[in-house]
Amino acid sequence: MIIECSVEKNAQNKQLNVIVEDSFPLAAYYNDMEHFAARQIPWHFHDEMEMIYVKDGELDVYAGQTCIHLCPGDGLFINGGVLHQVIQTSKDTCIAFSFVISKNLFGAEGSVYDKRYITPLITNHNLPYMVLGKETASCIESAYMACHEESFGYEIIAREQLMKVCLTILKEANISTLSYSKSRYPEDERIKQMMNYLKTHYDEPITLKDLAHHVNISEREVQRCFKRNIKETPMQILMKYRLMKACELLGTTTFNVTDIAAQCGFMDASYFAKIFKRMFHMTALAYRKMMQGKEPM
Repeated sequence: MIIECSVEKNAQNKQLNVIVEDSFPLAAYYNDMEHFAARQIPWHFHDEMEMIYVKDGELDVYAGQTCIHLCPGDGLFINGGVLHQVIQTSKDTCIAFSFVISKNLFGAEGSVYDKRYITPLITNHNLPYMVLGKETASCIESAYMACHEESFGYEIIAREQLMKVCLTILKEANISTLSYSKSRYPEDERIKQMMNYLKTHYDEPITLKDLAHHVNISEREVQRCFKRNIKETPMQILMKYRLMKACELLGTTTFNVTDIAAQCGFMDASYFAKIFKRMFHMTALAYRKMMQGKEPM
């Protein structure tokens, strides 16, 4: 099954629509960037590893403080727990396929596959991401198409293709030298705590003072922390969260636009309408109509 993605996250800023079941521990996503505010997937993280394949257009993927530019046919591995965001850089259509993968796809917990290969990989915080070669990236596309077509044995085909990707990563990362480190990036956990607060209270008025109090630092240090690590202000992040939630409600409910604006922290419906149109180049009602009429590839 393919999920048309409009990323929603929980109170810990973890992606919510990751459907990773024990019976088939991976989720396949169709990401049409025009469905996201400003054609960006906001900062988020999840415990599972992620693999991305760019089908059309170009993307910048930010993993912590690093920007990775991807073109059609490119692939990227993002390790579990890594804060990342995705930004469309091409002018026209941009489509990416992605998988969020539980380590159990490659072997049961405690198995030789788990202990010798997968756990050392996903617990290594010195390997936040890896750019994949074209041949390896094509395996992600093959896995995606298998999930899309759902022909007999597609689960086996998808698992086989993603295992090929994982084996390449293990070889290139030199698995025998991987070691655990406490933090991937400076202030990584503090950033996550503040983003957690923004996500938890997005429907309420939030000030820098609130964030500073939450992590016991000064307001100036809050601003510095965001600037050093993710190059955006807390209020910019908050706006993206609110718009992201509005998009989710527009696509999945029949609430009127004024009610959706209020539920997403916009106390002024006219301001919401202005910001929404600026970000999406269409009205909220037009966005709802578009989402109701689109089917994932």
